Amino acid sequence: MLAPIIGAWVLKFTSWRGSFWLLVAISAFNLLLAILYRETLKEEERYQGNVLETVSRLVVVGRNLSFLVPTLIFSLGSIGFMGYIAVSSYVYVNYFGLSEQLYSYFFAANALISILGPAIYIRFFTDVNKKRLAYYCFGFTALSGVVVMTVGRLSPVFFLCGIIMMSLIGTLMRPYSMNILLDQQKGDAGSMSSILNTSFTLYGSFGMALASFSWGNIVVALGAIIAGVAVISIVAWHVFLKSDIPCVGVKD
Repeated sequence: MLAPIIGAWVLKFTSWRGSFWLLVAISAFNLLLAILYRETLKEEERYQGNVLETVSRLVVVGRNLSFLVPTLIFSLGSIGFMGYIAVSSYVYVNYFGLSEQLYSYFFAANALISILGPAIYIRFFTDVNKKRLAYYCFGFTALSGVVVMTVGRLSPVFFLCGIIMMSLIGTLMRPYSMNILLDQQKGDAGSMSSILNTSFTLYGSFGMALASFSWGNIVVALGAIIAGVAVISIVAWHVFLKSDIPCVGVKD
């Protein structure tokens, strides 16, 4: 939330290279903190295997379809989200004609409201049927894509409203999906997290490339990507539920 605001402020005093020098300083500070940190995990609870054994756990987890298939489905949302990240500056600055500073406020507003997603899930949706909740979330994400495609191209405020819908649903789904995924295989949380984040990154990289193509109207194209991926998610989730693949907490 703060990053684009700070970045826009830095650009008032230096070129784009100044932003990277700021990143160097932040990274150096993080490195110093990492060196000063002490491991708090008890000696007997630490993993004692070598690198090959660590990689082998990734293979074991990856072969668990109860974990892998829903991971691939839930990670699809990063295509639209990272697509938005890739083209947001072009939409706000080039398409709508906002200044870099004003763009940073719009970007931060989306990030600020997205923080509420997990709290909304915990407060209102923890007892909702896990099968149906995924349908609802994917459906509202598709609706957000339609909003972006239609009224979103008329003003930056309307565009922001559509993006907020997508982002809020995405953060709401994070605790819901993580609870489901971590229940599929006990004792391999690190390997599961690695595969989940890799899937998210790969899908997101594809989404950034897809949204960056010359589609004509950049806003309509982004909305179509968000809606299209959400529809694919609905179909994939339905097929998964109808399959013989077990899923703890969902199919039992």
